[in-house]
Amino acid sequence: TNGAISTCGMTATIPSTSIISTQPSNQTACVGSSVSFSVTASGTGLTYQWRKGSTPITNVAGHISGATTNTLTINPVLLSDAATNYNVIVFVPPSGPNDTSANVSLVVTPTVGTPTVITISAGTEPTCQLTNGTTTTTYATTATNNTGLNWSLSNIAAGVIGATTGLMTWANGFSGTVNIQVTASGCNGPSAQVIRTITVAPPVGTPSTPTPSGTIICQGSVPTTYTTSANNATSYNWTVTGTGNTISGTGTTGTVTWAPGYSGIAIVSVTANGCSGPSASGSTTITVNPTNTITLTSAGGTTAQTLCISTAITNITYSATGATGSTVTGLPAGITGTWTANVITISGTPTVSGTFNYTVTLTGGCGTITATGTITVNPLPVPIITGQSTMCINSGYYDYTTAPGMTGYIWSVSAPGGVINYGSGTNQITVSWIAAGPQTVSVTYTNLNGCTAATPTVFNVTVN
Repeated sequence: TNGAISTCGMTATIPSTSIISTQPSNQTACVGSSVSFSVTASGTGLTYQWRKGSTPITNVAGHISGATTNTLTINPVLLSDAATNYNVIVFVPPSGPNDTSANVSLVVTPTVGTPTVITISAGTEPTCQLTNGTTTTTYATTATNNTGLNWSLSNIAAGVIGATTGLMTWANGFSGTVNIQVTASGCNGPSAQVIRTITVAPPVGTPSTPTPSGTIICQGSVPTTYTTSANNATSYNWTVTGTGNTISGTGTTGTVTWAPGYSGIAIVSVTANGCSGPSASGSTTITVNPTNTITLTSAGGTTAQTLCISTAITNITYSATGATGSTVTGLPAGITGTWTANVITISGTPTVSGTFNYTVTLTGGCGTITATGTITVNPLPVPIITGQSTMCINSGYYDYTTAPGMTGYIWSVSAPGGVINYGSGTNQITVSWIAAGPQTVSVTYTNLNGCTAATPTVFNVTVN
């Protein structure tokens, strides 16, 4: 405005030195944003020059514009743009007086940083499903240039987290995966999100009954592998009962090595490790039957008999355990093997000769158990008589011969046709024929095997 001064009756009008009506104001801006300083001044043909302190500001493409207008714009704002002495000179043509604004400041705030790795500052972080309803965890992080933190959960079933505090209260019964999530507020925020993934495991289940289940095996069996499974298990604990039996394995399979001499009832059990474990056990019962046995109960020599055909053998007997029956092979015709109440009896009368190696094999029960023996059956002798078969009555003495070296020679001649003169009880006799007609000479004996001919051999003679 102009002022009037009166001196000695004269009045003069002098221009005011202040033409700025609205001063620029202090500004705060984020790095990368846009900010403006403005001034309002009255007058005609005014020009402007913005300065930082006493240093004129010039326009910079892509950064500063309006350096010689009433509005200075900085876009984008850089950290180096911060200052406390931005001002503008307003030029009044043609010769002023000019006016300078007050100094104003530009505070530049940096971009908010990404939060650091989330850590636990208080409480405990669960790994297993909760049942107590009181577990809390306080999570912490830091971020440069932040004005606050923003916490959230990816799965609200996990519980509740304080939006600004990071205090997590876990829900009873929750299991599964949840992300603890945080961003930072501030310039150019919110920041990138940082997560911490938590897996809360459910309780371990009870293992299924080991398979094969309820089996019956034989004493001395090869190792047996059993299989089970349990929900949420991390490993397994296998056990087996029975003296000398052992079991190996920590996974879903356990292998039992059976003690060679063990028989009876064995129990294979397994528990599972995991949350709230170890679990209850799953088990199966195994019956280990003893190996069959066979024992000779007749006299020792009965398993190696030598006899004559058509002579009954001395019974051979065995007792057995574990088996349910037996077979006997290799016996001569006329000899049989029978099973009665765990006793095997071999008996009978052979009708053929030869050497017979027999085998008793137990059936049922455990193991391939056998017993053997030999029955030698000798044939009966059939004597052969040699001598003259035709002669005249009362013509002299005639010799009849059979095999030498035998025992128990018994000769006979037909009566009254002939007379044994010499040699009875030997392999040769002398006969005189005293009656005409058909006559006979017969003999029997016992051979070196002790067998006696079944019937005498007859030699026909004609006496003229």
